[in-house]
Amino acid sequence: MTPDLAASQAECRAVVTAAESSFTPAFRLLPQPKRQAMTALYAFFRRTDDVADSPEPVEIRRAHLDRWEANLEACLRGDAAGGIHLALADAVRRFGVNADHLRAVIAGVRMDLEPLSFGTEAELVPYLDRVASAVGLACIPVWGTKPGVTDADTDAPARAAGRAFQRTNILRDLGEDARGGRCYLPTVKLERFGVAWPPTDSSAFRALVADQVELAERDYQSSRALGSLLCRDGRAVFGLMSGVYRKLLRRIAANPAAVLTSRVRVPRPTKLRLLAKAFVMTWGPK
Repeated sequence: MTPDLAASQAECRAVVTAAESSFTPAFRLLPQPKRQAMTALYAFFRRTDDVADSPEPVEIRRAHLDRWEANLEACLRGDAAGGIHLALADAVRRFGVNADHLRAVIAGVRMDLEPLSFGTEAELVPYLDRVASAVGLACIPVWGTKPGVTDADTDAPARAAGRAFQRTNILRDLGEDARGGRCYLPTVKLERFGVAWPPTDSSAFRALVADQVELAERDYQSSRALGSLLCRDGRAVFGLMSGVYRKLLRRIAANPAAVLTSRVRVPRPTKLRLLAKAFVMTWGPK
């Protein structure tokens, strides 16, 4: 390993540590090469998302994203100048990550630069696929699949998993997004349940949340097949991530009003139990 690559991987680890994500403990389940690749991918996704979350004017954020996209393309050509892109280039090359999934995430963040409005579920799904499903699709080559499993086999359950995770995120952040003037729920659903925006706690609001929880649960069910397609450590990582997010969804379902005033979280003891279960899974059948 060159000193420059080592420095890039160290920068990626710093991004992961600072993020304090529920997902990152799952990286410990992976052998070192996979862990390094996942750290690089996560750092790329985190930095990309940070552009949308920046308080800077839209024009400046758009310029930042344009430069970030140019850096990605340089990285993919083998011209990464430094920063996290050297580690990202190494991960893409080593594990055969489809770069189109990285581009899709940038396209999703670009959508977030402007106020979004989705009239129907059919309009929302492409956004979910860009900002979430593409993340999982990029990670699958790193996690690894069983012999004989193809991209065509993993595509549908991986997309379902991303949609389930992002639907859960949307519900978790609903109050915060509403205060920021954002709405990621289809207008047709707001009208169907009679919920004004920004929402307040009411029977109509709780019915709307129940509807969205049901959609997410369907996606979680559709994503279950992915676990059986992954190799042992990949299955453990996916199981941990899915377990944490499904627990989060169920906490939201139990108390919908909580999302209007705070960020609902999965308790640490629950996360530790899921992590322990995942560690055991790494020793299970291949």
